[in-house]
Amino acid sequence: MKRHEIDGADHREERPEELAVEHMYNGWTNYVTWNVALYLGNDESLYRSAIEYANSVEAPTYRGFIEYRDIVAFCALTPDGVHWLDSGLDHEELDEMIRDHREED
Repeated sequence: MKRHEIDGADHREERPEELAVEHMYNGWTNYVTWNVALYLGNDESLYRSAIEYANSVEAPTYRGFIEYRDIVAFCALTPDGVHWLDSGLDHEELDEMIRDHREED
């Protein structure tokens, strides 16, 4: 919280990062979730694999995709150094992203 002294009185100004905001990093819950989503959506090989996976299972999930592609065995981190299974990931958001790759019949 930022404090300002005006006319001898202490005034407080809430900063954006201190507000309860649903999506806090470029529309995602946090940096690690955004970073993983960034690579899933922008790396052509990962993107195509996500589409293939999402259309090959009944209920696609992010964790299922990671196991399907065996990403962690290949490379445990995104190019920016975020672990594909970081404890801070919002799996619900990433599950939704994977489900959005399903093709309509």
